[in-house]
Amino acid sequence: MALGNIEIGDLDGFKNDRFDRFRFAERLEKSIVDAPTGTTIALDAEWGTGKTVFLKQFAGHLRTKGWVVARYDAFSQDYEEDAFIPLMGAILDELPETAEGKKQALKDKAAPVLRRVLSTSLRFGTRFATAGILDTEEMGKAFEAAIAAQSKDFADRVAQSIEAGEAKRNELSEFIGALNATCDLVDQEKSDSAQVLIIVDELDRCRPEFAIQTLERIKHLFAGAQCKFLFGVNLPELAAIVKGYYGEAFSGRKYLQRFFEIEFAFPAMRYETPASIHLSELLNDRGNYSALTGFGKQLLESGALRFEVSLRDVERFVQKGKNNNPTETVGSAERVLLTFLFLVQICRPDDYAELVSVPPNEKAWHRLVIIDTLDSYFSSSIPALRSLLKLDQSSIVSSIDEDQEKLISQNFGLAKSRLPSSTSPGIINAYSKKYIEGGQI
Repeated sequence: MALGNIEIGDLDGFKNDRFDRFRFAERLEKSIVDAPTGTTIALDAEWGTGKTVFLKQFAGHLRTKGWVVARYDAFSQDYEEDAFIPLMGAILDELPETAEGKKQALKDKAAPVLRRVLSTSLRFGTRFATAGILDTEEMGKAFEAAIAAQSKDFADRVAQSIEAGEAKRNELSEFIGALNATCDLVDQEKSDSAQVLIIVDELDRCRPEFAIQTLERIKHLFAGAQCKFLFGVNLPELAAIVKGYYGEAFSGRKYLQRFFEIEFAFPAMRYETPASIHLSELLNDRGNYSALTGFGKQLLESGALRFEVSLRDVERFVQKGKNNNPTETVGSAERVLLTFLFLVQICRPDDYAELVSVPPNEKAWHRLVIIDTLDSYFSSSIPALRSLLKLDQSSIVSSIDEDQEKLISQNFGLAKSRLPSSTSPGIINAYSKKYIEGGQI
């Protein structure tokens, strides 16, 4: 697996610990070891923060300590008819070839469970599966219909339902038994705390029905299994999926609190952000370096941006920087402005339209950047930017003084061409059209 220039093998673990997350991994590992059998744990992180990379590293780290770790990418599998299919596939794929007998036994015991859940899904849909083994509403409707029809074989149907329920419980019990037998595959010579862990990632990006189905399959079909589940999720997004699926009156957050026994927040870094560290590593390759990317690192570390920049955003920014490297004639203040506009265009495209409108949306600027912080970080450049903003909002601010006009004319070539007509709006829009959208840098 790769993110940018990070290559991660199945057993690499934290050999390349760019974001210094090994200590967090140790705390998470201890919590998993200490948790009761069957515990479900949520690792909560926003999209693009490196969560998937961490989970890949964490899985490799645990494997080197004798754990059996299956990784299930839910988003790549949500075309399947039932979530149980790819989930079992991920577990079976992780079992070593030397355990062929136990692997085949698990397949054999999973097959009747799969046939039953597929049959149930076709008859009653996901809501029936959500209710567990017995759905009182559906059963009640069936009983009422039978009574109303005065069916002669009503008693036989009830008996068949009871027998079917007992058969279902037996099938589940045998499946769990076969799954638990895989616990013997952990290598406790490497670590006496080695366990079976199933990592579920990208669930919050799935179709709502598939995401809910995955949670419910794990909740009902894996109850009693001697393994544990670790979910890499964006909890607010997943809660919104649950709420949208069950209706506005349903609390998605409370549902998830009942499902996840333990919740961890993915660690943020206090000084250098993961995004700035990632950008630094990418810039070590001089082919990725440009004036824009250099200023981008400073912007990411200044603390002036009100919006988050993900690791994927950084990679897109570097690519844009390679294609749009300002010439020496573009001053430092202009480069700060262009770098900021590039970042907004990549990370917040909806806000970008407001930012470069004519005149620019003042609220959008305040929503995206802390100008005072930029003033202190880029002391020689940003006073000119502040004055440019004031000029560009000339429909709000009636005029600028001579010192401001001089500051702008010395620092912004495109603005200088608009002076002395200080009431002309659209200077930032012109920078966007010419340099960012037009690529004339």
